Amino acid sequence: MVVILGDHGFEDIYRSFNPNYLLKQNGLITNIKKGEWKAQFHSQGGSTFLHLKDANDEKTVKKVMSVFESLPDSVKQYFAIVDKEKLNAVGSDPTVELALTGLKGTTFGITTKVLFSNFDRTKGTHGFYPDHHQIQTGLVAFGPGLKSGLLIDEMNMTDVAPLIVHLSGITLPNMDGKLHTELLK
Repeated sequence: MVVILGDHGFEDIYRSFNPNYLLKQNGLITNIKKGEWKAQFHSQGGSTFLHLKDANDEKTVKKVMSVFESLPDSVKQYFAIVDKEKLNAVGSDPTVELALTGLKGTTFGITTKVLFSNFDRTKGTHGFYPDHHQIQTGLVAFGPGLKSGLLIDEMNMTDVAPLIVHLSGITLPNMDGKLHTELLK
């Protein structure tokens, strides 16, 4: 059996959006290094996640939402808000109340000094919310027990392990993912 797969897709990026700049401008960050903040975004390529100093601070979450919802369309065109329900659906950190995902070639930075930084050349990154084609990756598998020439439009990364475990006869209890039986002979 041979299984070849990528771990993520990649997307071209042209700018970095720095949401912590807005948090500082709205009094939610004073000095991160000194621990003087109520909320801050931690960036992971094409996504950035809101962390609260006090996990139960609903007032701050509402203020952050208000700040981002009140931005002009000329800024909002570069990100989408990912709410708790969508984060839970993809298995994100359960302590994160909201995240942003980049749009139109936008990644995220953490500086509090400037809202946008434009790049002098095209770069690339991953880590976007998994709802568009560019970040999908591929899977090729062949060998005994597999159907030949089959194409599956979409499959979760967690579904690869059950396939390998089934075909190799390994026992692996409490495994995430599901076995796509349509791949099997």
